Amino acid sequence: MRILSLSVIVLCLFLSSCFLMSHDVVIDNPSNYKLSVFLDEETFILAPKNSIEISVSHGKHQVRVIEDSSKIEKFIWKDLAIKSDGILNISGSEYVIEHCIFNNFENTTTKDNKKKSVIINDFTYYGNLELIKADSIFIPKSWDRGLEENISSIDDVNPRNKTLSKIFRVGDFENDFLRNVR
Repeated sequence: MRILSLSVIVLCLFLSSCFLMSHDVVIDNPSNYKLSVFLDEETFILAPKNSIEISVSHGKHQVRVIEDSSKIEKFIWKDLAIKSDGILNISGSEYVIEHCIFNNFENTTTKDNKKKSVIINDFTYYGNLELIKADSIFIPKSWDRGLEENISSIDDVNPRNKTLSKIFRVGDFENDFLRNVR
């Protein structure tokens, strides 16, 4: 009887934790406009070229975005499913994920063998790159370094070779590429 009671309690705790699960979500505004974001019952004001990280419950959400200068509703999503950490792409922008191999012996970054080209603003970039299209409203996290983190900080990399990835706003990626080419 005790084993059955204990099993029921453990099952109840597990199921309740699934419903109480929350995710770290970055609301990003890479645009040149101040945006008001309404996520369910909460309001967030984002300055141009700014982001905010919030905790969002697992499940479906209502999202509205209004450009403050024109008071025009830009986007509205009903029943947006958030099932993981990630980025809420409120401006319908493109992002780039770059995958790099860090070699601890040389403490340098080398590009992976799986080179892919991506075209951004009529320019072709080569590397282990992934372009996230503008129609991705919620971008599930598949990177190690976020928008504001530097990929070249390898202090926490212990294995001999480790692949790390970073997500960039397109403009930040272009600036980083030009800075590394010079």
